Amino acid sequence: TVLSIAKTGPAVAAASGSMTYTIRVGNMGTVAYGSGNTVTIADQLPTGVTVSSAPTGTGLTSITCTGLGTAGALLTCTGTLSANLSPVAASSSTVYLTYTATAPATTGTITNYASIDPTGGTSPVSPSSCTTANTCSNAVTGVGTVLSIAKTGPAAVAASGSMTYTIRVGNMGTV
Repeated sequence: TVLSIAKTGPAVAAASGSMTYTIRVGNMGTVAYGSGNTVTIADQLPTGVTVSSAPTGTGLTSITCTGLGTAGALLTCTGTLSANLSPVAASSSTVYLTYTATAPATTGTITNYASIDPTGGTSPVSPSSCTTANTCSNAVTGVGTVLSIAKTGPAAVAASGSMTYTIRVGNMGTV
């Protein structure tokens, strides 16, 4: 068994806003990892990031996590496979867990690191010091002002005619 992960998250998030992370579990081995086997994922939340409730899962049953409700916690989540996990790259796997987190109140760039025990055991390497590409993954998010822009103008203008454009800029974030 050679389990792998791929983590994704938002490119940007509003300060203190909601954001969603997804961790996909892959099988880099040559044989299926059987239904009923467990996967254990460690997820080091960035400073100020909080996950309040257990993630939902696809292809997994009975997901349990420690570290919920504490900003910057090390989440350790264990789930049981509901079906065999055939050899597949993590990025295209149908086995994954998704959770909603609260972004920190401070602005800047955050990196959320996660790791998996590649043997199917319960001891993933520390996510923040992980270096093996297949068993470690991260998501980088810019936190702060979330600007929007909209431009309006006429659909048609007569030759040599004048036209007026309106550009509106908005701040959808909290800073």
